Amino acid sequence: MFTWVDFAEDDRRKMADVIALFSEKETRDELGIGGIRDTFADLLFPATSTIQTRARYFLFIPWIYQELERRRTLPADIERLARRDEIRLIRALENGGETDGIIGTLARDKLARLPSSIYWAGLGRLGIRRFAGSQEQYHREFATFYPTSLRRLVAEDEGTAGPAAWSTSLPSAPSGFLEKAAFGLSKREAKYLAERIWEFGPTVFGSLLGSADAEIDSAFVWDTTFAANLGPSLRSQIAHAQNFSELMHGAALLYNFMLACEANRKSLQDEYREELATWAELIEAAEPRYLSWDRKLFWTVVRESMHAVSPAAHKFVDRWIDHTLRSAKLTRIADDAAAQSLVVAREAQVKRTRKRIGNARALERWNEASGAGQIDYRWFRVKIIADDIRQGLG
Repeated sequence: MFTWVDFAEDDRRKMADVIALFSEKETRDELGIGGIRDTFADLLFPATSTIQTRARYFLFIPWIYQELERRRTLPADIERLARRDEIRLIRALENGGETDGIIGTLARDKLARLPSSIYWAGLGRLGIRRFAGSQEQYHREFATFYPTSLRRLVAEDEGTAGPAAWSTSLPSAPSGFLEKAAFGLSKREAKYLAERIWEFGPTVFGSLLGSADAEIDSAFVWDTTFAANLGPSLRSQIAHAQNFSELMHGAALLYNFMLACEANRKSLQDEYREELATWAELIEAAEPRYLSWDRKLFWTVVRESMHAVSPAAHKFVDRWIDHTLRSAKLTRIADDAAAQSLVVAREAQVKRTRKRIGNARALERWNEASGAGQIDYRWFRVKIIADDIRQGLG
């Protein structure tokens, strides 16, 4: 069970994202290091999330709401009618020949997490959504955003119209897009989205949009040739992210190996032992890079971000990295009692009564890969969204 105080839309959105990610082994935060992960994900790829799918949803959502504003939909009806239109969008995309990235293909009218909810925070960060409140507040205040007629403006000698919920430079919606639609962006639409991202200043995401021929099929952004050609500041961000991702992957693998042992799953034990040995070889090969890593600067970047990282998380990460780099027998880390103690203690801090190690009942709910994937900072989503925009830019 999750409980939290819903002070703001961002709080609610973060918790909804956590719940939605329970099936994605790469993004689950079993050892309480998500704040560090999200710090660098936001630096590298602002306005994104792991459950966004395609770039054109950044336009579909405001287009749906703008049409409902134009129709002067009553605030009491807006949630129902907006949901209706978001469900209609599923069929429209299918009619347009799309198959990948449609939100709600299986759930249809039972869809619990609508695209508007998934993209709401990103729309605000990009400045596409000008209304500063939550989606629920927007629905309550919907009448505020009805378009004002030109006749009334002239008659009352008003200089400006009322407040706008959406960017005034937003490209117009294509006719009939709720009947037939596609994810392909027009040049104007792609340029609009790219410009919103470029307004963040120098970012890896923005640089990627300006590199039409950059190869982005790699599993991690640091493995691309594109990343090697970035300026020093962006390369530094990527280096911090890469070192943290690679080193902490071992802790995630060891955690799952220990759970496999607890569950007496011999085949899984062998799989994780092999993965740990492979990880150790990679770490040993890259040891000079880790030893020259400015961890003090790394923690400064984390501390200055909007994401809270507890002293306990800070201590665990430092202790794990120190132990990893000092280990004389890293390829045998599966049987390293000191490394296991770090993981056991951290799980107890994070999960408390829900910890799995030493708790048979909680272990029954283990899915055999709890947070076992290496952190990629949303790259698996971002490269699809970026490619949508790059193709539109031509």
